[in-house]
Amino acid sequence: MKLLLIVPLIVIVFFFEAQSFAQQPTDTERKEGELDPKFAAMGREVGFVCGEFLPNQIPRITEMMALCGGHVGFKVADALFFEPQILAGAGHAQKYLIGSASIRGDFQVDDFILSADIGADIHYATEPANLLSSVASQTDIYFGGHVGSMLWWEISQFFALRMDMQFYLNPGTSLFVGVGLVMRFDPGSGSGNSSQ
Repeated sequence: MKLLLIVPLIVIVFFFEAQSFAQQPTDTERKEGELDPKFAAMGREVGFVCGEFLPNQIPRITEMMALCGGHVGFKVADALFFEPQILAGAGHAQKYLIGSASIRGDFQVDDFILSADIGADIHYATEPANLLSSVASQTDIYFGGHVGSMLWWEISQFFALRMDMQFYLNPGTSLFVGVGLVMRFDPGSGSGNSSQ
C-alpha cells in the first residue's frame, strides 16, 4: 500500500523535473571524497519516510510494525544538518510514536552520497489492552538516543530518494529501516558560493 503512494509521487517528480535536470551543466572535477557541488549547495530539506520498526526489549511492545513520518533539515555548517523527525504507526493493537532531533553529516564515497547521524529521542508507546480483563491500554514515555545512516539516490536537482536505518538505544534496543522522498531546496543557504 505504501509503495502505491510512493511510486506515483516519483513519476510526478520525474515528469516535472526532467527538463531542468537535462539542462544542468556537467559537474566540474571535484576532489576525492568531496560532496557533489549540486548536493552540497542545498541548505534546506523536507522529506517523507515509511518503513518497518523492529522493537526489542521494549516493555509490552513485542510486535514489529510499520511507521511513517516526516523530517526537515537545516544546514548548520558545511556538510552538517540539524534534522528533527517524527515517526508514528500502529500494528497488532499497539501504537508507537518517536520524536527525534539529530545532527547529520554528509559525505561522498565514489559516486555514493552517504550520511551518518546521532541524536536524542522521545518514545511514546501504547501497549495493547488486555482483552481477558478490564485492564485498559497503557501509554509509557521513554527518553533515549539513536545512531543512524542514510544512503541517497539523486533523482533530480531538487529531489532525492533516501534509505534510512536508525538504531535506537533505550527503551531496550530497536531498529527502523525506511525509504522516503526528500525535497532539497534553498541553494546557497549556509554555503559560501551563493553567488553562482
